[in-house]
Amino acid sequence: SAGTLRMSHPQSFGVPGAAYALTVGDGASLVFDGMNGDITVPANYTPVSIRGAGNTLVGPISGALVNMSGTNTVMGAITMPAATYIASPAGKLTLSGDITGSFALTVFGEGDTELDGVLGTAAGTLGKYGSGTLTLGGSGSNSFTGITTVNGGAILLAKSANSAINSGAVTVNNGGILRYAAA
Repeated sequence: SAGTLRMSHPQSFGVPGAAYALTVGDGASLVFDGMNGDITVPANYTPVSIRGAGNTLVGPISGALVNMSGTNTVMGAITMPAATYIASPAGKLTLSGDITGSFALTVFGEGDTELDGVLGTAAGTLGKYGSGTLTLGGSGSNSFTGITTVNGGAILLAKSANSAINSGAVTVNNGGILRYAAA
């Protein structure tokens, strides 16, 4: 519930035979350091519950999930019981499962982040900071209705026309890009 857990080996999470819950509490960070190979959190770890801004001792940007290097993936469903930050200072972090909650999701970093499940955060907002790209991909229609704000980098809409951003307003500030490239 506090501190930092740094995963730096491709088999850090193993392959559990049963389902396990994984919780990253407020003030804590789960850090992916793919320097020894890309890391995957298997789908057996479900739900993955993330909340808060992470451990500020991680570095200049922090989050509940932090991708330091490599192309790393969280396969299972994700719940957000509070506003949450995700940081990708380098490499790429892919969240494959659906994301649920009713709170703000903020993505930071020069690295890339991809959300391939359904983003179902109700009226929660989506914010993007840093020069990296946030891709809203996958086949399911996002259902969040909050405001989407691009403050830096790009948000790539890689779903069909009406399913990447539901009905919320979109603000693209100076330095931000909103790009459409449906799958």
